Amino acid sequence: MADWEYKEAIWAHPQRPNDGNVHGIGYVLEDGYPVKTGLPRSEYNNKDAVEDFYSRTNMDLTTWLGHHSRNGWEIFKISGRPDVHNARIWCLFRRLK
Repeated sequence: MADWEYKEAIWAHPQRPNDGNVHGIGYVLEDGYPVKTGLPRSEYNNKDAVEDFYSRTNMDLTTWLGHHSRNGWEIFKISGRPDVHNARIWCLFRRLK
């Protein structure tokens, strides 16, 4: 029987902050894997900072999945609807130990 290890991750649709009502959400790569990040509150009303943040951290679902599927990880289960506004997709990845 195969010996698997698992990891769980949730992709949330990246969001551009607007008027301080919506927090910026995006992804940066750490060791090749996407990690959720946010725009500092002090930058919410800085239009240039908002645009820079969004352009650097706006990662679509397929790119996010591709990064998570490195080093032998494969998608084992996935749930959610990527076509809705503010989508959240739950994923379980696995790889052989």
